[in-house]
Amino acid sequence: MRDKTVSAILAHAAASFPEECCGVVIQKGRVEKYIPCKNNAESPTEQFELNPEDYAAAEEQGTVVAIVHSHPGDGATTQPSELDMLMCDATELPWIIASWPEGDIRTVMPRGDRPLTG
Repeated sequence: MRDKTVSAILAHAAASFPEECCGVVIQKGRVEKYIPCKNNAESPTEQFELNPEDYAAAEEQGTVVAIVHSHPGDGATTQPSELDMLMCDATELPWIIASWPEGDIRTVMPRGDRPLTG
């Protein structure tokens, strides 16, 4: 991921604090860009829900290549929750998690086909 993209993600995480920020990374040709999206979650300090209109507008600007959200708060880490992992698998896209105010970034990849258990 390009430095400019990382900087844009961290700036959005800082501006959204103490709520989770969310958005997408798009690619158009050789251009990579972070597109902030509104967080529609009922509890935006604890979870995120991408605004569908913002997501659709981002798709018009390029191919969505990653989903982004932040983990805000003292002691927050980029460690994905099990829900993060399940949703990453469901979207079949990398998920980028930014911790704020720590300023760390982690990219989580979909795990691919997994056997059903139960």
